[in-house]
Amino acid sequence: MANAVFVHKPDSPYDDSESQYHFPKIYLKRVEQTVGDRIVYYGTCDGRSGRYYTAVAKVQKIRADSARIDHFYAEMAEHIEFDAPVDYLSNGGFESKLVTPDGKVNGGTAQSAVRIISW
Repeated sequence: MANAVFVHKPDSPYDDSESQYHFPKIYLKRVEQTVGDRIVYYGTCDGRSGRYYTAVAKVQKIRADSARIDHFYAEMAEHIEFDAPVDYLSNGGFESKLVTPDGKVNGGTAQSAVRIISW
């Protein structure tokens, strides 16, 4: 099992909800690592610029999307919203690969919708 960050956008073309995370096959191997463990949602917040960690949830299982070839759903449980959004740089940052040594966001890593967290 592994923890991960799942990027979520309110205007996403994916069929996301509190109980499911919809994703393309490119992320399947990463999401499979998270089954039975918790993930952190990362995305935009209304009225704020930038992106933030906003909630945690537990990945229960993965199922194929019957309507879209090469897409899947992670069935989610125990969704808990944070009291306040958490900036990616809070406490020195939570994802070592997300921020470069000069404090800037690593564009390649930031583009990934599912990021495994290394402790």
